[in-house]
Amino acid sequence: MQRTTRRRAAAACIALAVGLATPWGPAVSAAEPIEIAGTPAGRGVVCPQFRLDDGELVSLTGEAPPEGAGRVVLSGRWQPRSPCMQGRSFRVETFRPAETPSSTDE
Repeated sequence: MQRTTRRRAAAACIALAVGLATPWGPAVSAAEPIEIAGTPAGRGVVCPQFRLDDGELVSLTGEAPPEGAGRVVLSGRWQPRSPCMQGRSFRVETFRPAETPSSTDE
């Protein structure tokens, strides 16, 4: 019984080490870029910070938008391990201004 527990613990450690899982759940596959939206929130300890539309503050690596860019959409991947020392990290591949509703739309 104790041997089974040790094997499971070892398997979990290996999965975390190679990026197959994170403390927040399974790692996103490298083949699955996603888009997130929000606003740049200044500098963090190591990496730029980004406030998601739902209010969560995350760290950015890669091609981060400049401060004062307004609301933007980032395309990239969640990182299984954060080099930023502040919460979750998102590796930005591209960014673009977020679409805003036209004032002529009714």
